[in-house]
Amino acid sequence: MAPALQKRMDELKAARFESLGIERNHAAARHAMFERAHQFFGAPTVVYLCMDRTLTAWSIFDMGLLAQSIMLAAQQYGVDSAAAALLISYPDLIRAELEIPEDVSILMGVALGYRDRQHPLNQYRSLRRPLQEVVRLKGIT
Repeated sequence: MAPALQKRMDELKAARFESLGIERNHAAARHAMFERAHQFFGAPTVVYLCMDRTLTAWSIFDMGLLAQSIMLAAQQYGVDSAAAALLISYPDLIRAELEIPEDVSILMGVALGYRDRQHPLNQYRSLRRPLQEVVRLKGIT
């Protein structure tokens, strides 16, 4: 992983723990939060998006669009959603339980349910990089 990306991920993780009042050295509280995440934060449903391994990287883009469409459709019906890499932390278990063949990649999970609006983690908003760091405009004055 690129050092800049690792740094950003570490900063975001630290900020999320801070929003929950979890100190960096409080191993039990940190572990409990990760356990809650592995239980899909209580969401009753997870949609796993999978893709044939022979497809190209462009198909991953299509899967991202599908994930967004699922999340927008859920929102229309008052259902909250969260796409997270953490939802596929144990691909071998998912593959076995859902009988997903080896020639199919498990790309992501989208949890569907109803968020606890009072939970501190749902109050947290991560900082965004400044637009000028991620967008380049050429030929426009």
